[in-house]
Amino acid sequence: MRYLKYEMASKNAFETLKNNHLVDDEGNLLQGIHVVEVGDIVKTPAVVDEEGNITTPAVMSKKWAVDILWTEEPPAVFEALEKYPKGQVAHTFAGIENLYKKELHRKFPELKPNTDEEIL
Repeated sequence: MRYLKYEMASKNAFETLKNNHLVDDEGNLLQGIHVVEVGDIVKTPAVVDEEGNITTPAVMSKKWAVDILWTEEPPAVFEALEKYPKGQVAHTFAGIENLYKKELHRKFPELKPNTDEEIL
């Protein structure tokens, strides 16, 4: 099982990939694929004054974020769209956060903690 995060140029770009690679002829997700469309990601939070007024609006990503849990290897077309945020992320699949950490350390072994504990 693999838990990967992706960044698409737009929601429409994701819809095209989804229709071509992730769904059957009736538009249902293929078995073993779980998708969460995270959408726009806040890059810089809004600044709010003491009265709750926004003094500086949030800066949003211009990309469309999607998290996919795969039980099989993902199609190769998705590889170039993988993103590996370090630190707090906007979404996780509850209970299997370590799968994302495993992918992060696979891509960036230098980020793996220097411990004897193996990530499951």
